[in-house]
Parts: sequence; C-alpha cells; structure tokens
Amino acid sequence: MVIIGVTEYGHKELVAVEDGHRGSEASWRELLTGLRERGLDYASKLAVGDRALVSLSGEDP
Repeated sequence: MVIIGVTEYGHKELVAVEDGHRGSEASWRELLTGLRERGLDYASKLAVGDRALVSLSGEDP
C-alpha cells in the first residue's frame, strides 16, 4: 500500500509504503492510524483510493 501526498505547490511526496492488502479496510485503518500516531495531520481536501479506503470515511462515492 502506498500513500502519496501533494503539497500546496503541487509537489508529490511519498508519505508511506506498507505491506498489506489494499482491499482491506483493516489494513488501511492500521496504516492511517499509524501515521496519525506519528504526528501526521492528514486533513485532506481530496482523497483518491479504492473502495476500502473510501469506506473508512463513512462516505459512499
């Protein structure tokens, strides 16, 4: 699983690379929780992902 962030200036930054099942809500939750615990504020304006990642937000596409 890979998370890439984009700065306000349009530069891409590699945020995380983790082994896990990309279709698994639990894998995404663990990855995002770990980032938050390490101090990453990932309040985003846009997120693109598969169905498992979308379901973490409680929203349907």
